[in-house]
Amino acid sequence: MPRDSLPLIDDELDVLADLVSLDRQDIIELGCGAAQLARTLLARHPDCRVTALEVDAPAACKNLAAPQPGLHFIAAGAQAIPCRTPASIWR
Repeated sequence: MPRDSLPLIDDELDVLADLVSLDRQDIIELGCGAAQLARTLLARHPDCRVTALEVDAPAACKNLAAPQPGLHFIAAGAQAIPCRTPASIWR
């Protein structure tokens, strides 16, 4: 399909929900900026938990100052991704 005839995506959360179930998921968003995507996701799927990471200090401070149930902010980059899986499985 030529690029100029590809359908436009109005809502990336609709696309994501078509691909995977978003109910009761633990989700990590890297480079969340103002966390609009995470906040919208939680408004639609309040049973999810989102961990949002942002390395930009001003954006991270704004996020930390505006908490929301189900949303946990980490002022850090991708190297700080929380992982509950033992590292031994990656060997």
